[in-house]
Amino acid sequence: REGQVAEQLAKHIKQPVESHMDPVFLLDREQWQAEAAPPDLPGGKAYILIYLMHRSDRIIQVAQNLAKEYGMEVIFIPTGYKRLSGIRYATDTGPREFLSLFDNAAYVLTNSFHGLAFSVVLHKKFLVEYQVASANANNRLQNVVSLLGLEDRVLSKENMPDITCEIDYT
Repeated sequence: REGQVAEQLAKHIKQPVESHMDPVFLLDREQWQAEAAPPDLPGGKAYILIYLMHRSDRIIQVAQNLAKEYGMEVIFIPTGYKRLSGIRYATDTGPREFLSLFDNAAYVLTNSFHGLAFSVVLHKKFLVEYQVASANANNRLQNVVSLLGLEDRVLSKENMPDITCEIDYT
């Protein structure tokens, strides 16, 4: 799926290797939305979604600051982290609920490839942070960010993008 991996593999097997998009990108926005569960949001309050593969205190802090500034709730799709106060945890999240959480989020903060992919496919305002301890995962993230010209959505110690800026998904 990643161009860098295809290039490395081609060198080892001494023949061309094609790179293909991740299957997430094979369906368009409307097709994914049709698969999403109906929203289950008490009070219908706008929320910031966090989906992490690796712990990120920076993402959590940014989400909490945004929530306070804009009067939103923070919803975290848990992946084994210690629970924090002031954050709602989406438990018992199956594939349809997962899609619904992304589709209905005002903003998404992630360091996950699929978090990035669904943010893009569902036309979300998002920030992505590269993972400190995982070069392989970063290859996938960087590949999508570079291919789609979304470098201005990368959160880092040096860079705090404005998540409220519109993204031209055309």
